[in-house]
Amino acid sequence: MVKIESHIVALKMYCGTLEIGVLPHIGTNHEGVMQSHMITDGNRESLIRWARYNNASKAANVFIRPLPGDSHPWLFLDDLTVPIARGISQKYAAVVVETSKGNCQVRLLATRDLTQAERASVQRQLASKINADPGSTSGDKWGRLAGFQNRKPGKDGFWTRLIADTTQAKPRFDPERWLSPPGGACDSVVFPEHRNPVRRGGGASDSEQEFGWAVGRLAWFRNNRPDAFDAEIARMTSDILERATARHKRSPEDYAVRTIQAVLRHVQG
Repeated sequence: MVKIESHIVALKMYCGTLEIGVLPHIGTNHEGVMQSHMITDGNRESLIRWARYNNASKAANVFIRPLPGDSHPWLFLDDLTVPIARGISQKYAAVVVETSKGNCQVRLLATRDLTQAERASVQRQLASKINADPGSTSGDKWGRLAGFQNRKPGKDGFWTRLIADTTQAKPRFDPERWLSPPGGACDSVVFPEHRNPVRRGGGASDSEQEFGWAVGRLAWFRNNRPDAFDAEIARMTSDILERATARHKRSPEDYAVRTIQAVLRHVQG
């Protein structure tokens, strides 16, 4: 309970409202839908009990995030090694959670509140620079809550743990030079790179990495270029089909369509 509370308190101190979510039977044929609640001082203990029950009895992963529509100073980076994540926390105010053996998520504390679009812009560039997960840069991403088992198949029931909280000891991260210039977007800075999403290592399958990349990219178009959203769906479907064919996937056309349909369900809530 102490680790759970410490994680919640560290995040809550710098933003208005947090929400907790559970996703039952993640990564299986019985995967459910995300169930979430806003955390208040009055319901925190009961929600932790609810999350524990789902984590134990329904093989649910347990997540936390600031409300996505709110402006807040938390930047999110996923799929980092322990040394890199610790290195970030030793330089800047951050909260680090080890989510599976050797793999971390980082909440990096910025010097000011940022909108969802601003968070996405900064996170995309940071993720590219330090080789974090490009599919976790939409600005509203769930992160795992410390103190629960990772129930994703292949993670062996790893207990997520808070391994660093330097929010009271280190300076905040200044995001200003990572944001587009005032008065107009700079494509070379803001426009997301259309690169091969499949990165070896990190424990995720090719399909999982491809899915994460597609979610992050379409979320960016939804928030920043809605006029080009439909065209990007067609382009990404074609790209996924090409990659699936190169990987000798069975029925690559069906795979590409199913992947994009799943991505759209995720992106559009």
